[in-house]
Amino acid sequence: MANITIGPGGGTVVDGVVVYLPSCSAISYSDISWSGAEAYDITSTEYLEKLVPTVLPGIILGIICLLGFIFFSLWTCVQCCNRRKLKVPRDPSEHAQFIASTQQQSAVYRAGKPALRKRRWLQPGFLFTALLLATAAAVVGVSTWGLVESIDATNNTVTNFWGIVDDIAARVDNATRGFQDLERDLLPLSGNLSVLTVNAQGLLDAVKSSSLNSNQQVSQTLDQAQTLLDTLDAVPQAVSQILATVKDAINMLRDNFRDTITDITDSYEDPTMAIEETWRFIPIAVCFGLTIFVSLLCAAAFWRLRWYRTATAALWLLWLTIALLMLLGVGLLKGLYVVSSDSCKYVEFLSYKLAGRKISGDQREQVLTALGYYFGVVGIEDRYVVSNITGVPTFQLHEFVEGPVLNYTNQIFDQLAILSGQLGTVAPGVNATTFARNLTDGLAAARTITEGLPGVSDTLLRLEWQALNASVVPLYHRVKEYICCDLSRNAHEVWVAWTVAGVLGFLLAVLCSGALIFDMLAMRRQRRSIAAAVAATASWPGDEAGTSPPVPAAPAKLLS
Repeated sequence: MANITIGPGGGTVVDGVVVYLPSCSAISYSDISWSGAEAYDITSTEYLEKLVPTVLPGIILGIICLLGFIFFSLWTCVQCCNRRKLKVPRDPSEHAQFIASTQQQSAVYRAGKPALRKRRWLQPGFLFTALLLATAAAVVGVSTWGLVESIDATNNTVTNFWGIVDDIAARVDNATRGFQDLERDLLPLSGNLSVLTVNAQGLLDAVKSSSLNSNQQVSQTLDQAQTLLDTLDAVPQAVSQILATVKDAINMLRDNFRDTITDITDSYEDPTMAIEETWRFIPIAVCFGLTIFVSLLCAAAFWRLRWYRTATAALWLLWLTIALLMLLGVGLLKGLYVVSSDSCKYVEFLSYKLAGRKISGDQREQVLTALGYYFGVVGIEDRYVVSNITGVPTFQLHEFVEGPVLNYTNQIFDQLAILSGQLGTVAPGVNATTFARNLTDGLAAARTITEGLPGVSDTLLRLEWQALNASVVPLYHRVKEYICCDLSRNAHEVWVAWTVAGVLGFLLAVLCSGALIFDMLAMRRQRRSIAAAVAATASWPGDEAGTSPPVPAAPAKLLS
């Protein structure tokens, strides 16, 4: 009994293996095992070596069929080279003696009591012929089904794959644009925060050194403004650090993901689409079309078995066709089905394994965290998702935008506006020009910050939504449906079609081979009997006593 648990994020864990099985999959959770997950690694030679026993029966049967093809091909060559030896002797005297002996035999048979005859449909030859024709009809029917099934099962396999790739590329592009928008919003924010703090501090210092400092109302305003500035002093540096992480995230998405997707698409999309649109029909049509044609040809040739060279040629062609079905169907397609089935069960486990093996540094932890989060075995609060999987602390920006930056900037804006009303009473020791410039620049920076913060907030919300489990999980489920249904289930259906057609074709080839060999042996015995009868007739002293030369019994034919 499998131990099934639910992870913090809603993911299913079976015996320590995280897995999601779509409803369209024929695989059940009872098929999942820890040992199977550890053994599955399509990138390793050990796993590929373990596939050998799976494809070995198809390879062995294919080799047997190839041997049958070679044997009957050589037989055809021998027939062509020894045509005269396979016929009744054409010497007129020998032929006349043969006719006379058979006539004498017929007279003997007529003189005796007629033998009881079996019903024709109970005779072995008739039953064998019926079995052969029924097998040929079954091969034609199954091959027709296999032809239709193979085309239908592979109709959109490549198209669906590139559709998933396009979806992933679009999501990477959206995330990249989101970070680029965030970078564009943060650059003026960081600069204006620096302008605000520098000018506001200079303004406050100028006012403090003037006679306005003695004014109680001005003094209170200065104290409040100084407190706000002290709080904001650390914000520009924090925003600059966040900007650096945003640039790293952009580079990671562009270099590690988008460029890789572009390279894969440019290299393989056109060739694989050509396979789906054109080239896949060739092996399917050749294998099944040839099987149908050759099976009908064998049924016609072996029904009466009168055209031996035609029957032999049809037979070796049948063996060659069945060899293709066995090697491709029972062998190759069986291996593809096993790989796709294992991928459906253990692709999540392999993703963890490859991430831990191929990635190092901080990105390794981020990727492992992202996999665990989207697979549903790691729970992360929504506001920390982007930070945990990309390293960009967007939650800090929320604190700045929705907390001190917006509120304190507005308050400083108000305090500077109050001080601007006192500008006309600045003491003579204060540089009025510097004072006015600091005040004007500070007000402008504060206004720009206030106007830009809503845009930063919108960008953050868009980025965080794109990274949430609810946004990415549909893509994850789509990938699993493709692996478990489009690949695994369709590979199984195609493998069944090719295997059934191959097995029935193998049976038909065996029946035809047996019929041909048995009939050829019967013909050889007949030729020997004829030769012996002719020799005995030629050497018989006469029939003064009314006796006739011994005549061998007529050979029984397999096919009636």
